[in-house]
Amino acid sequence: MIGFKYRTSSPGYRRLYKKYQQSAQRIYREEGENLLRLLQQESYRGVSSPGLAKSWNVEVKGFSLKAYSDDPAARWKIAGRGPGRQPPVDALSLWAHSKGLNPWAVAISIRKKGTARWRSDTNFLNMDRNGKLRKPNPFEDARQKIVRRVSRLKFPGK
Repeated sequence: MIGFKYRTSSPGYRRLYKKYQQSAQRIYREEGENLLRLLQQESYRGVSSPGLAKSWNVEVKGFSLKAYSDDPAARWKIAGRGPGRQPPVDALSLWAHSKGLNPWAVAISIRKKGTARWRSDTNFLNMDRNGKLRKPNPFEDARQKIVRRVSRLKFPGK
């Protein structure tokens, strides 16, 4: 093997590096908490999107941050549903009845035209109709904040 590996034996240097890592991990945790708060605040609420705000999760492990919704219908609740297949009437019945509408008529209308949210192509995540995120979006903003804050870190004592 050709290469070079250097391992410092200086306890002072290792201590400084550990403090640097702890500071960087604190930034990941803080930005993860901020992102989670933002997703929960911006999530659509109401009869048509029950539980979306509570479905967001953020996991921070070391120097990685993972944010996701565990709601299987989150994509449609966020970006809307396009024309094509008819949505399940059961999922619409509570909302339709709250608006005084026939759930079958709503389902047929969605099958023909899609939902208003899908037709407007706007949502709080800036997600396109295929479920892909466009820039800017809250996840990209969080990534940029982490990069900016970590790049400003200095070794303690300097």
